[in-house]
Amino acid sequence: MSSIRKRPGSKYYQYTTGTPPNRIRRSTGQTNHHAAKIKQKEFDELYEKQGLTYIPKTTYSFIESYLVWHKQNKSLDWNKRVQQGLTPFAELYHNVLLTDISIDHVIHYKTERSKIRAKNTVNHELSMLSGLFKYAQMLRVVSNNPADPYFIERYDTSEDRRDPIPIDMIKEIINQTTNERDKAMMSLALYSGMRAGSAGTLEKKNIQDGFLEWVQGRKVKRKCVVPLHPKLKDMDLTNLAPKKKQRENVTNHLQAMLMDLYQYESDFHSIRHTFSNRLTELDLEWLYIKFLLGHKMDDVTWRYMHKKVETFRPYVYAI
Repeated sequence: MSSIRKRPGSKYYQYTTGTPPNRIRRSTGQTNHHAAKIKQKEFDELYEKQGLTYIPKTTYSFIESYLVWHKQNKSLDWNKRVQQGLTPFAELYHNVLLTDISIDHVIHYKTERSKIRAKNTVNHELSMLSGLFKYAQMLRVVSNNPADPYFIERYDTSEDRRDPIPIDMIKEIINQTTNERDKAMMSLALYSGMRAGSAGTLEKKNIQDGFLEWVQGRKVKRKCVVPLHPKLKDMDLTNLAPKKKQRENVTNHLQAMLMDLYQYESDFHSIRHTFSNRLTELDLEWLYIKFLLGHKMDDVTWRYMHKKVETFRPYVYAI
């Protein structure tokens, strides 16, 4: 049951609801009792019907607390990137309550940021903002993610979505490539689904007992385990392209050959989509494909998949 009252020394009515430790107190911003009662009804709807339990914070304040949690649970490199990505939003809506942020704020932010930043940079910042609201939903600070409808629309209409390179094309390019490093890099992407960063930095310890085991991703450092394809067994796979410029050269070589042979535009990461697409064609269940790609799943599911990884060998060998 909520109540409103004037605090000693304050001209505004204070709204109170809930019980400790989830008691909420906030100013109504109203000096008139009737106006404060109207605010009370609005707050009741916000907290009682939506089931929110935390005192609302300004966007700037909540982002600060989110970054503390993020630093404790994610890699330092990724935390730094997220901090940089969320700072412009925090500065733009410094004093706006997080619960008052709507899709209109998100779209306005994108419009303003796009005037001074590249499209990809702005899209990365917006994805970080969506992560912030998912965290707020988890804590029941907000009831919805105002970025979600925007991202669904952006994803469905994106010009940057990648299609898998047709498997016959990439196999032919691998066969024709005379550069052993490029051949190994492209083969790793095709037969294990590796990203360029992982394929270029493999060490001997990552190749063992008929499996490739590595850790990928700047965000959560997720472990991947994939059966070692026969095509990879006789290749030197270690430290192929540890520098970003070297990996860019592999992509440039691939793009040149695709255009030369097939008048086809694509990039290195699309080979990973070819790997995924081929496993789908072979009727491997999508949850297993997610495991092999290193996509996020809970710890219990991951342990279950890890025990079954040997059963994926026939599918990987059939690529």
